[in-house]
Amino acid sequence: MSTESWVSVDAVAKHLSVAKDSIYRWIEHKRLPAHRVGRLWKFKLSQIDEWVGDGGAASTAVVERSPPEKQVRDRLDAMLSAAFEAEPVEDGVAHTAEQILERALHAGDQSTMLPVVAALCVDGARPGFSAATLRCLGRLTRPGSSAWRSDVVRLALTHSGVELRDAAVQAAESWGDPDLVDVLLAHRETEPWLAEYITEVTEDLRVDRVSRS
Repeated sequence: MSTESWVSVDAVAKHLSVAKDSIYRWIEHKRLPAHRVGRLWKFKLSQIDEWVGDGGAASTAVVERSPPEKQVRDRLDAMLSAAFEAEPVEDGVAHTAEQILERALHAGDQSTMLPVVAALCVDGARPGFSAATLRCLGRLTRPGSSAWRSDVVRLALTHSGVELRDAAVQAAESWGDPDLVDVLLAHRETEPWLAEYITEVTEDLRVDRVSRS
């Protein structure tokens, strides 16, 4: 008896005739059967068909996030996208997106705004956008709580896009939280240059943690 093959996000999106963004949302919000293999999501079409048959994809018009949060996310997403389109993010050069993120974090309800910003920083469907957002967020003075910053870095490091993982390490270096040492040590980087960078940042954070103790 033949064994069913694992398929990719692209294959599932094509199979269901939906956008890849919908697949990622269904994994997060509707328990779409998915299995993490390294940094990639893998699926079996038989499980997908069973999930659809059980009504898993029903009511897709219903917004997974609460309406106020979605409105906030869409508005912030649009502002950041326009800023990045007008000017790319460059090392050592201040960017308008930094001011956009800082105003958003200080003006909005933290219980709504922090999850929104985190989601924009780790959107695997748009690694370039997320990397730019996280690079700008990393330039702010320790936004949110230490636990929140650790979660953002940890999630960004799980993505396949090296640009996004690099942005996560840059943010960790900039924020300098002692707790980020454990986050970086837990990550197994495959790109040699980024692995070396992570080692350097980890050592610097360790020294800083010792000096504070």
